[in-house]
Amino acid sequence: MGDPVEPVLDVTLQAGDTLYLPRGWLHEAKTSETDSLHLTVGVTVYTWMDAFRAALDSCAREVGFRRSPAGETPGELVEILAAQLSPRRVERRRRRKLVRTRRPILGGQLSQLRALENLDVDTVVVRRSTVLFDFDGATLSFEGKDLTFPDRAAEDLAFVAQSDEPFTAADLPGELDDEGRLVLVRRLVREGFLVISAAARENDADAEA
Repeated sequence: MGDPVEPVLDVTLQAGDTLYLPRGWLHEAKTSETDSLHLTVGVTVYTWMDAFRAALDSCAREVGFRRSPAGETPGELVEILAAQLSPRRVERRRRRKLVRTRRPILGGQLSQLRALENLDVDTVVVRRSTVLFDFDGATLSFEGKDLTFPDRAAEDLAFVAQSDEPFTAADLPGELDDEGRLVLVRRLVREGFLVISAAARENDADAEA
């Protein structure tokens, strides 16, 4: 580490100030004689080390990577690894990691669960604005979980995933009947992927009153 030297910056932060410290910068924080509170936010960066590790994991089924080195150069293996490091594949694995590890943001979810009692085929719902997801056929992946539905729900699930506008269960274009559509929509509201629109909840409250 070396001996301490004169600091590059010696500053007193006031209320509302923000100090950005690039990765690798040594720093020391001290409080004043009065009470103080600060919030530290770390930014996790996807690095080439992450990309190489993920690429090697993708090569696990390649027999050559499981052989013991015997003095030969790993030319063919390097080519296979390089193919896994193409920008498209790196970005795909990077997104998959984000989708599967991102914590859910479920503001108002308790109200959503209560509103499920009155959800019918004409209730307006919309995809939650904070959700990040991937879907493949009848499987929807988001926020660390995979939801797999029967194959006959694939068309309706694609509609739900790709719709940027509010819709109702009756709008789903697939082969599911109304009961099946409600099962799908209710499950997605319960899991936090869809939300019942505020207008629909207000109408239900007025009807109950």
